[in-house]
Amino acid sequence: MTFSFGNFFRDVSSLFSPQRVMGIDIGTTRIKMVELSHTRKGYVLENYAIIETTRYLERTNEALQSSSFPFNEERIYAALDLLLRETKPRATHVILGLPLFRVFVTPIEMPALSHEDTTRSLTFQARQYIPLSIQSVILDWTLINQFTNVQGRKMQRVLLTAIPRDLVERSTRLFRALHLTLSGYEPESHALLRVMGNKDDLPTLVVDIGALSTMVMVEEKGVLQYVRQVDYGGFSLTYAFARSLGISSWRAEELKRRKGILGVGGEQELSTSLLPFIDVILQECERAKTLYEQSSGTTVARVVLSGGSVALPGFERYAVERLQMQIVHSRPFEYVQIPSSLQPLTPQLSRECAVALGLAFRYFS
Repeated sequence: MTFSFGNFFRDVSSLFSPQRVMGIDIGTTRIKMVELSHTRKGYVLENYAIIETTRYLERTNEALQSSSFPFNEERIYAALDLLLRETKPRATHVILGLPLFRVFVTPIEMPALSHEDTTRSLTFQARQYIPLSIQSVILDWTLINQFTNVQGRKMQRVLLTAIPRDLVERSTRLFRALHLTLSGYEPESHALLRVMGNKDDLPTLVVDIGALSTMVMVEEKGVLQYVRQVDYGGFSLTYAFARSLGISSWRAEELKRRKGILGVGGEQELSTSLLPFIDVILQECERAKTLYEQSSGTTVARVVLSGGSVALPGFERYAVERLQMQIVHSRPFEYVQIPSSLQPLTPQLSRECAVALGLAFRYFS
């Protein structure tokens, strides 16, 4: 068993590492890249790209990857090759985000131990939580908090993460073929919280809506407390439009982006066809909120929304009414210098490239 994340990242962030890196977020239908540099004046956005495969609109098995379909090296290579040829980044080092449906993340309560003893204990405990052989995964853990239980015993809550070794090996081979160095990797949840988590004492619900799945998390003081994936996303809404109106998925996608869930009068059918799928996502948000409040005794009163579907007309208003929570508009690029020509795109970048930015930040931390 190898607990290797810490040493892995300490190696790549040494004084001799290049001060420019790409954070790459490979989703189900899109690849998002942020090229970031670090100078004495701070962080600078050097480049960015979003490339999307649209074939999934007709055949879901054309996705780059999903919970149902494996990491498609050939398709991802072709998309990345096009992205690199169009953007011509100068960075050669990559930090890769791993989707939640490819990794295993679970909180564990155990007696408070030293770092070494916790690692040793989790070596054996992990077998109870990971549905793969321990030899086939790379394990890591982070401390969530420490507390005293009702028996007066000092306890700790840790977040155990397991990443399949074959996924790391395939990713390394993929980037090597593109003449890039895979210098690190981590779950998307960790990268997102790095730039969208709040450092104050108020627990926050963080929701990232992708094309085919949605990630729901609770964080407190910037530390991940709860995470879960639900297999509904932006494409679920497109499919609902297409079935309800008897139109193609291509037309439904265009209509969804233009009309959102604001249908009125003769367009009321547009909104009512979407609401059941949006409700599935919001029900998972309510479940995460309730579970965390019951276990912690604190109230989750605010939510941060991320992902392309958040921009749909009417989405935020409906989410506020349903969840009865304050929406906080996070600014992941707040401490990044952005060229004036890209300033108007900051809201879109904040919604869609937050994970990629969080990955790039990890390289320099």
